Amino acid sequence: MFVAGLTEGVPSASPASPSITPSASLALSTSPPTTTPVGSPPTETPELSGDASTQDPFAALIARLRNVLTYRKKGTVWDPNRAKAFQIILVDKAVRFPPRKVYPPAAGGTSQSGTPRSPLSPMTPSSPVYPDGLIAPIWVRKHVELVPSVFVLFLRLAEFPAPASPLDGKDDSTKEEERRRDAELATEIAARKKITSDRGMKLTVVLLASRKMLDDPTLDSRLSFIRRQSGLDSRAALFVLSPVSHSELNDFVKSLQTALYDAAMEYYAAHSKRVRRKRNRHSHANHASITSIPTAPGTSPGSTGMVGPRPLRSIGWQVRYDYKLALFAEFRMEEEVARKHYEDCWTSLTEMFSSTAVLPPRTKRWAEAKVLADCIAVKLFKLYLYHNEPHIALATFNRHLQKFSDLSRGWGIGDETFEFWSWMARMYRILAELLEMALRAGYKLPIVSAPALPSRAPSTGTTPPNDKASGLNPSNVLQHPGYYYYTAANCTLQRYERFLAILEQEETQPGSASQSPGFANEKKVEHHVIIIELFTKAYELFKRFRTGQSRQTFYIAYRIAETYHAAGNYEAAIRFFERIAKTYRREQWGSMLRSILLMWYDCARHLGDVELTIKLLFELLAP
Repeated sequence: MFVAGLTEGVPSASPASPSITPSASLALSTSPPTTTPVGSPPTETPELSGDASTQDPFAALIARLRNVLTYRKKGTVWDPNRAKAFQIILVDKAVRFPPRKVYPPAAGGTSQSGTPRSPLSPMTPSSPVYPDGLIAPIWVRKHVELVPSVFVLFLRLAEFPAPASPLDGKDDSTKEEERRRDAELATEIAARKKITSDRGMKLTVVLLASRKMLDDPTLDSRLSFIRRQSGLDSRAALFVLSPVSHSELNDFVKSLQTALYDAAMEYYAAHSKRVRRKRNRHSHANHASITSIPTAPGTSPGSTGMVGPRPLRSIGWQVRYDYKLALFAEFRMEEEVARKHYEDCWTSLTEMFSSTAVLPPRTKRWAEAKVLADCIAVKLFKLYLYHNEPHIALATFNRHLQKFSDLSRGWGIGDETFEFWSWMARMYRILAELLEMALRAGYKLPIVSAPALPSRAPSTGTTPPNDKASGLNPSNVLQHPGYYYYTAANCTLQRYERFLAILEQEETQPGSASQSPGFANEKKVEHHVIIIELFTKAYELFKRFRTGQSRQTFYIAYRIAETYHAAGNYEAAIRFFERIAKTYRREQWGSMLRSILLMWYDCARHLGDVELTIKLLFELLAP
């Protein structure tokens, strides 16, 4: 939802934006601010310059409106209250939308010719996905931030001094000026109405008026004139709002969103229908619909020595259509439909990856498609969690890791490369962060027995998505986020070890690895910083979620100290060793205590602490 008219002071009668109004005006009282009911948006009034809050009630109203409308964080990753909730963006009244269609440039000049297409289509030479890309990130941003489903415009209704006596009517000059201002308002609304109607958006107008104006007997006739002249809909297209209390303002905003909800759903349903029609036409025509793809200006596919751009294959178009249908279904809150389309999209992507002729490894399009597949896997995980199906969510995530681990071996970036472990660490970290957000928002984990910590690096083998969780193997049951942070840290350790092996090899036998951009970028990575960060997150979460399971927590603390020791931060390592050793001595964990004492001794030796060095030597020599 775009909301215009609240970005520059008190709105006046100027070009309008989408509007919302029941047939009758909405008269609200001007009682003092009251406490907002539980579950309502925040009610703090932002500071106003000077005495605006006391001198101009509309300035205070606009400030509170901005606060109430934008209380939900923009781009919330985990939103348990997403049902019938709009993402509201405050915009300028003159905001422009990105173009829907553009004409491809002619081969030899600047004139436009051919069939107009979306500027983000693989068939448009200026598109970032031309000629064989799948989905550009800007397409998602376009429908999330740049093009709204509904447009709400706040405007100030012109008011004039009341006659000296209630029995006296308005003089002719006042009536003429009032009609002129209303006509200007209607003209501006009509201009915005044309723009939104062309895009299939709902336009709603909220007129700000004083309480005194609400009692004016001419108000209904003025509203009817404005609605008729501007061409506004008769349903939920025009509201009148006066300065009101916090609680009443919250109620107004809720009623406004409720009134516009159906229009927003119709907008995204219309988008889905268009995508579905295109997909059906493409299925019937097979490749015929994409063989006439235009070429970029200055290229000639048929000329000697020139190779024309390879068009997007049929399966690539299916990926595009399924992804779009899934996203629009998400916007309509049809999450089961969205899951189905995301599943189809993921399956089509794995088919594309299975052939190096379709997606050659280490190319730009291959990297984009791989990121898209990762995003879809995370989307599916989140949607299953929303519907309280944690076992299926984790199984789907594991299936993705298993499939792309197998594909990575065929691409020459299997588990013997740092690229593979970098990807694994990133996926587990995303899983941990998403799960942590969900838990902060109230999500409850399934009750299972305490998990056993994985080995230094996780096995690439996972459980198929249809397998039932046994409650014993932590890879089959959703654990708390600390487990996945710990796994991500282990993957990063593996990444660092693979990098060191290549670095050592390059120093003795220089080869192609030193010339690759990936290797050059990897040399800039501070691996120990990342490992310590992930272990620390795991340590804190294990302490929070595993009360009474202190041995697991102490083992993670030992891993943190071990990493500090390897990084040369001996003071930090000693602080951890001191705390851990107390428990290991008390519980008589001899073998683990010895490994701690050896690293502790090395830290003391590097720091030149003679007393501590001798003390640790005696303890190491003791039987």
